Amino acid sequence: MVKLWIEGDSWGRGAWWKNPLTTEYGVYHDGFAQYARDDGLQVRLYALGASPLKTFFRNRENEIKNYDGIVIAFITEPLRSYNLNYINSYDELITVQKTILLERLDYFNRLGKKIYLLGGTHKLDEKMIAPFNNLSILIPSITEFIYPDYKHPEVWPDKQIIGSLNQIPEEFLDELTHQYDLQYALNVEKYEEYFKPDGFHPNHKAHKVLYDYFVENVLKKEIRDLS
Repeated sequence: MVKLWIEGDSWGRGAWWKNPLTTEYGVYHDGFAQYARDDGLQVRLYALGASPLKTFFRNRENEIKNYDGIVIAFITEPLRSYNLNYINSYDELITVQKTILLERLDYFNRLGKKIYLLGGTHKLDEKMIAPFNNLSILIPSITEFIYPDYKHPEVWPDKQIIGSLNQIPEEFLDELTHQYDLQYALNVEKYEEYFKPDGFHPNHKAHKVLYDYFVENVLKKEIRDLS
């Protein structure tokens, strides 16, 4: 039996719904993991909602080093959960974002396992990943993969990030607002087929597109190598 390990945040956890009248939120379909189980794969689903990059694979280092299956990770915004009060400009924010991401990529690489990466709320750069021999980009940006006309923001400025900043210079705030507007564009009607019901997470149809791509570009090759 082929084994699959899924690491990530809410985008890797599955498809989500939100009650518009309350704060109630939840998973209505296990997404990628469910399609893999339906195909007979043995799945370890470690993706959790709101998980920052620093928690990926944490306390599971020995487990993954001895794991004999396929490993994928849905990459979240690197700035998530970090205190950014000392950031004074947008350029500095991008520099910190890249520094955090490189540190985590190095950690992932040192786990010693082949890991296929999918860009979730953070779009991945091939040149940045290239030095890490155990890491491979499967999909640089899920949003742009599904909707080629969508422009993925440089920063995915959720409430955690914006809320950790205070006394923001006006120019800095304007750029963050622009990035937020790019993110919020997923809520428009043209994108609802794959990002409704909540307008923020890929839905079950989007996860099927991602899973089918994984089957064609990873799973079939892995099965051939095992046979």
